[in-house]
Amino acid sequence: MPGLINSHLHVTDTPFTQGFLEDIGDKGPARSATNLVSLYSVLPEVRHATDPDAQIAAAECAFAELARTGSTTVVDLGYDFEIGGNGYIAITERIADVAGRMGLRCYSGPRYQSQHYGLKPDRGVFYEDYPDKGRSRFEACVEFCKQWNGRYEGRLRTMLVPGQVDTCDAGLLKKTRRIGDEPHLPIQLHAGQSPNEFRRVGVTESLTTVEYLDKCDLLGPDLIIGHGQVMSSDGDMNSMSAFAVAALRESQTTICHFPWVKARRRYKFNSKI
Repeated sequence: MPGLINSHLHVTDTPFTQGFLEDIGDKGPARSATNLVSLYSVLPEVRHATDPDAQIAAAECAFAELARTGSTTVVDLGYDFEIGGNGYIAITERIADVAGRMGLRCYSGPRYQSQHYGLKPDRGVFYEDYPDKGRSRFEACVEFCKQWNGRYEGRLRTMLVPGQVDTCDAGLLKKTRRIGDEPHLPIQLHAGQSPNEFRRVGVTESLTTVEYLDKCDLLGPDLIIGHGQVMSSDGDMNSMSAFAVAALRESQTTICHFPWVKARRRYKFNSKI
């Protein structure tokens, strides 16, 4: 059969979390899915706990598994600021080299954002600014994208990856659009991952998720929204505003859903779309 395209993955995380996240689930009051444990606790702790060499080993395992199971093109959303010595970009180069040497077609880009988050002891979510709100990290990521795009006989392509919609301020997202338009780099960010994220954007920006992305000029045919499953206040896709639906459609923005990510947390989908 034709080769498969995996359009969203984190090769440095998956070997450490697969199997574990399925076991713990992620339910809140009234059996509603919150993503609090996995998204705001487990994943940040994994990224803090693993050193660069462990991350490279994880990437080697993940890329090998992808190749063995039929994926010929993969999209890896790099790693966070914490991995590799507070934003040290060399680990992204090592990961890209692993993919290139294995013969895969790979889109790669390290993540950058203004803030990072985590889970407080009372199960509330905290947000803290990165140094200079992530601007130096952004510049390093852009430089990686420009220098590495097209390597390995064109099999390696780079992309801009602002981390999450709730951790990037408007200025950073607008810079992303400007840079993306210059050398024509595709963009992918996480949005629609949790009810907390949707509320956070509403509090900080007084906008819905799609309205915020539209305000920052980020929507477009070169943008992939990773997840996109909680895009309304109640988590029901049928509750999205007419503006949000039209903005996504008319901009030709792509949403990359991950049914298995939600299924492993026993998430109930509420959509007739």
